[in-house]
Amino acid sequence: MECQFKALENCPQSDDELDELLDSLPDSLDETYERILLNINPRSVKYVQPMLTLLCYAKRPLTVPELRDAIAVDLSEPPQFKPGRRLKTVDAIRRICPEFIEVDEQPDGEPPTVRIAHFSVQEYLESGRLSSEIAKFSVQTQDAHTQIASICLTYLLKPELHKSINPKEEYPLALYAARTWHEHLFDGYKTDNFAECQIMCLFQNTKAFESWVTIWNIDDGDGKKPIGEIPSPIYYTSLIGLDSVLTKLLHSRVGNISDVNAQGGYYGNALQAASAEGHEAVARLLLEKGANVNAQGGGFFGNALQVASWAGHEAIAQLLLEKGADVNAQGGYYGNSLQVASAEGHEAVARLLLEKGANVNAQGSGIFGSALQAASWAGYEAIARLLLEKGADVNAQGGGGGSALQAASFRGHEAIVRLLLEKGAETKSRK
Repeated sequence: MECQFKALENCPQSDDELDELLDSLPDSLDETYERILLNINPRSVKYVQPMLTLLCYAKRPLTVPELRDAIAVDLSEPPQFKPGRRLKTVDAIRRICPEFIEVDEQPDGEPPTVRIAHFSVQEYLESGRLSSEIAKFSVQTQDAHTQIASICLTYLLKPELHKSINPKEEYPLALYAARTWHEHLFDGYKTDNFAECQIMCLFQNTKAFESWVTIWNIDDGDGKKPIGEIPSPIYYTSLIGLDSVLTKLLHSRVGNISDVNAQGGYYGNALQAASAEGHEAVARLLLEKGANVNAQGGGFFGNALQVASWAGHEAIAQLLLEKGADVNAQGGYYGNSLQVASAEGHEAVARLLLEKGANVNAQGSGIFGSALQAASWAGYEAIARLLLEKGADVNAQGGGGGSALQAASFRGHEAIVRLLLEKGAETKSRK
């Protein structure tokens, strides 16, 4: 009989030997994985658990250099990066747990990436079916993401990183850590005390904070470093939505770190950043601590109410109005909040603004002449109908599109054209 077990040193010589061999094979995939974990060299255990966690939950496949540095982070007290823990070669990574991982070579000389060998590996590690002997290798989603967030924060707090002229080149994990730590935190336990202490260290250490923003600026879609002065930690805390960290920062006396009205950033100030991202608890806290609800700031939006209206965050718009936001304030690209909500199709917000006294016929200082023109241009029939019901002038002129009828016609929104004509829209422009 030809041997089918090439991994064995000695091929079975009889039927009895073959039966014995078959009896020794695992009965299930779970048993196979358990045997693999039980056979891990005890000296490698400290590498395997973080490696499996990182590979299962990283936001993208990690490169070999990134994984080497991530595993070298020791989260015991105090958390620190230990260069001596780095695995020196790709082969060393492969040897740690070869059956569970795959190393993929990349084109054009890019570093190879590492991934879990099969989706069933992660399913098994998450399953809760691991015996007590290998329970240390189990992974749980929230715990894993919190652990990765702490790994990233520990790496970003390295003093050597802050002194580097080109940290993204010198420190392989720097870019990934700067770009994703807050994402991992939100997928984990946002109020984890350990991670929260690290965030406070990051935000209160000027060099560490500026280094993070320089490596990857989360306020910019391309991660580019801010032009001019770097926005305050309060701004970034509000942008991310870390209300518990914000509470602590507001009680801080480090420089101007507690200034809730500091200007800067894409959105202009912290309240506008929180309003844009839908962080109601943060917005409420900022207002309680003296944020100016009508502050003008940022190049694109005029105020926080405009930002909330643009993003469609009705609860925040309601909060801002309760705190005295001017429903008819002008400014920004769109002109006013009603025009913003109309242009972006947020009917509930538009209705709220109208209930709170928004002028349905206000001429904006922005791209649109009126809210009706904005809704007609964007093709939102329900909002156009709402505005007309509330007294919008169907023939109002202004903005870049002329009348609402001209805007709808130019954009090809036939249903809105019919609606406007039914409501008395003039087919000839006014002289």
